[in-house]
Amino acid sequence: MTEQPPSQLHLGQILYNAGWRQGSLFTSPDICFYHNDLADSVHYGTEGRPPKVRELRSNEKFVLITQDCDIVRSPDVEPYVEALICTLEKKRERIDSIDRNSPRWFVISRSRGLIANARYRVVISKQSLAGVYPEPWPESETRLQRFARWLARRYARPAVPDDITEALIEPFSMAISDLHTDNPGIAALFSEVVYDIRLWIRKSPGLPHWQIRVALLSDAIGISEAQHEAVEQTVLAALGAVKGDLVSIEGWYLATNEVFSLADYFATTPVFFEYLTYQGDEIVGLEPPNEL
Repeated sequence: MTEQPPSQLHLGQILYNAGWRQGSLFTSPDICFYHNDLADSVHYGTEGRPPKVRELRSNEKFVLITQDCDIVRSPDVEPYVEALICTLEKKRERIDSIDRNSPRWFVISRSRGLIANARYRVVISKQSLAGVYPEPWPESETRLQRFARWLARRYARPAVPDDITEALIEPFSMAISDLHTDNPGIAALFSEVVYDIRLWIRKSPGLPHWQIRVALLSDAIGISEAQHEAVEQTVLAALGAVKGDLVSIEGWYLATNEVFSLADYFATTPVFFEYLTYQGDEIVGLEPPNEL
């Protein structure tokens, strides 16, 4: 394909050539998170109040979440891109907890403590990025791939039946939480190895309980004896808390990306740790309007 002269490039191509990709980091004082609260319309009249604003703080970043093909598209087709606000977390145990498997937060960079926050999604015109400098993805290609999967399953994660949630998911995740709270060393070793927990769930006709097999996914290249012990302690604690009258555990295993097939991935259900209510220095809910 003949390369186009710079004067003939549209804005999407210009942004792509400037280094904008999914996972790019950036800051801009002109870009904010806006939120409309319909309840305000009832309280303040038919016109409602102006949108509430959450500005980027000095130690925060935006991370671009739009897929590369849509970034490079002409603004006539794709005029906007999307980004999430990334907050800063200094506590290592919180970073480890979020990095295990949170559906609402993602660790962009463990070394910098940079956490993407799914509730702060911003729509930005491509023109707004024309004068902004993109920072490259700060971590490995493997973590970038995990980030893309996390973005997709934010909306695609399955709804688990209530009886499975009560008998398996809640006691399973709470047992891990209790163990890791009491033993941060085990938590750190576990998080170094396991990045995803997935369940094979089936119910045979005529049987009163669910059959469960647990798969722990890892991108670690070789694990130490201490890491293996931490994984085993964690899994045994979690499985010991499961309600045996409703759930039958067929076993668990540790699998790498090379071994765990795409068919296996789609046939299993991810475990999300809802006990991971990440707070840090973040204000829960919207901040008061500037005029107050």
